[in-house]
Amino acid sequence: MSFSARTRTHRRSARRRRPLRAPRVAVSADLVLFLTIAVIVGGVSFLYIRQATVLRTLTAECASAREDLVERQEVNYALELSIEEALSLKRISDYAVSRLGMVAPAETRYVYVPTRFRP
Repeated sequence: MSFSARTRTHRRSARRRRPLRAPRVAVSADLVLFLTIAVIVGGVSFLYIRQATVLRTLTAECASAREDLVERQEVNYALELSIEEALSLKRISDYAVSRLGMVAPAETRYVYVPTRFRP
């Protein structure tokens, strides 16, 4: 076998061993620019919608918390009133007279004077 025959055989076997490549697709700069802008606009739109949703949720929670606060303030006011009423001196004296049968003290005061100081 001559040198040229070996080279041809070698080239043929080398061609057979190479894997087939997919054809390259040419991507233009305009397409890359368009896709980049589309991704940016899509991302900004997503963030805007997400923020709007979060804002609505927080506004609803705030309104609910305000309603709860008003209800609790009303209950607190009613409890303070009942405590003041329960501890008022007039109510305590009325209870002592009506339920316990106590009598209000008389205005007459007695002063004890020992017998050795009497004239």
